[in-house]
Amino acid sequence: MNGNGSDDAGEPIAEALRLLNLFASVGAEAFDITHTNLQQEKRGFRPAQSLAQARQSMPYLVPSAARRQNNLIVRPRAGDGVTLVQLDDLAPDALARIAPAAFLILRTSPRGQQAWVAVTSAPRGFAARLKEGTGADKEASGATRVAGTANFKPAYAPNFPRILIDAAQP
Repeated sequence: MNGNGSDDAGEPIAEALRLLNLFASVGAEAFDITHTNLQQEKRGFRPAQSLAQARQSMPYLVPSAARRQNNLIVRPRAGDGVTLVQLDDLAPDALARIAPAAFLILRTSPRGQQAWVAVTSAPRGFAARLKEGTGADKEASGATRVAGTANFKPAYAPNFPRILIDAAQP
């Protein structure tokens, strides 16, 4: 997608819904939805959306984000006993090592990928130790751009890369 909405609208929406379903498959029960503009300034926020609410919103939010050149970002919120760990900016060898345990691998830019791992009954501090052990970005917030939408950053203009699901293991 180049940011002008020229792709068939159905495919990006289907990918957005697939992303939500993948998170739900490992225990995500709610989603914070954020919109940021090209300068990464917050333009909207919908806290604690249920899976049903988030799914109902995607057919509107995905094309709207493309028209406005807004990033569409979700922060999945897991239920009790489940920890979702975002491993961002992984080196290729680290990604290869963690891939078998990841339920989701996203391509967020031409050279950027992130893996997501769901852990039940994780001990305190587990997420930080996993990030450190894999060499992932320790400051990753647990929020990610929505699959099927564009990554609107000035560095990528005018050909904004689309967020892609590279691998999924629900």
